[in-house]
Amino acid sequence: MKNILAFPPYRVGARGIYSDLSKSRVWDKLKGWSMSVFSAAEKEVLLKAVVQTIPTYAMSCFKLPKTLIKDLHRLIDDFWWGSKAGKSKMHLGKWNEMCNNKEKGGLGFQDLRCFNQALIAKQGWRLLREPNSLVAKVLKACYYPSGDFLTARKAFKASFMWQSIIWGREVAEKSFRWRIGSGVNIAVIQDKWVLNPPMFKFFDPPPLPEDFSVFDLHLHNGE
Repeated sequence: MKNILAFPPYRVGARGIYSDLSKSRVWDKLKGWSMSVFSAAEKEVLLKAVVQTIPTYAMSCFKLPKTLIKDLHRLIDDFWWGSKAGKSKMHLGKWNEMCNNKEKGGLGFQDLRCFNQALIAKQGWRLLREPNSLVAKVLKACYYPSGDFLTARKAFKASFMWQSIIWGREVAEKSFRWRIGSGVNIAVIQDKWVLNPPMFKFFDPPPLPEDFSVFDLHLHNGE
């Protein structure tokens, strides 16, 4: 399992458990390819299909350290421009620009930091969609026993997994919107439910109490 997932299952909980492992696996791949001659198209396929997928499992579970992300980007960047151990070559483009879509002049490489946050955001989405799952029940009991996932805070001395999930929630919150049912638990002013992206809130809130719910907007005939 360790070789398949690039993640040591026997040390879950420590911040640096995957740093050396993921970096060394990427380096081993690139070092093995550095002696071969590849076209630009072949390099692109190898980097996107092989190298950038190595830390995917770890990224779907925890927030990778910034130093590790930076090192992985540097290794990929060096391989693309032909740099080798003891022999550096000029980089003709910035990494941030290379991560842009090809339609925008980039090469479509993944920004691993953004990819990491997106993968963890999916874990938060599962907590919302599957509240009766075992992990959702455990996290709710630990971190938001009287609330919900969207209003939960990063508790003092929270586990690294929970800190990572809260970090992933930041990107998901930008597009979250309530789907109206009864409207009992949806606050008119505070919650996102109005069809006006990207805020999904009133630009000019009506003079209503903060605890006024969407249900309270219903007429007596149910409309």
